[in-house]
Amino acid sequence: MEPYVTVDQVWAGGLLFARLGAIIMLLPGIGEAYVPARIRLSLALLLGMALYPVVGHTLPALPPTTGGMVDWILREVATGLAIGAILRLFTSALMTAGEIVSMQTTLGFSQTANPMQAAPGST
Repeated sequence: MEPYVTVDQVWAGGLLFARLGAIIMLLPGIGEAYVPARIRLSLALLLGMALYPVVGHTLPALPPTTGGMVDWILREVATGLAIGAILRLFTSALMTAGEIVSMQTTLGFSQTANPMQAAPGST
């Protein structure tokens, strides 16, 4: 094992960080406004370092042109945003379903503060 980091390793780690950072930005709970951005970035970096030994060999090599680099980074960020948006949409659908069930079962009168929706909601 080399005591230094190669350019391909930095490139693969950057791609992994780009996707994980985009996912964590939209992840329900962690991606909320009350969680500082520094904490989210630190979590993305920590996850990237933990996942690099597992998926680092499957990531593409460094492209020869700057346009190719930008293309790969935009692809990874778009994929991460799509994954995060799907997760956020799924949890929003679950919260809406819970509201409907609580209204139908007459549990809707017990309104509590919900910081994620910035409005009171039934538990």
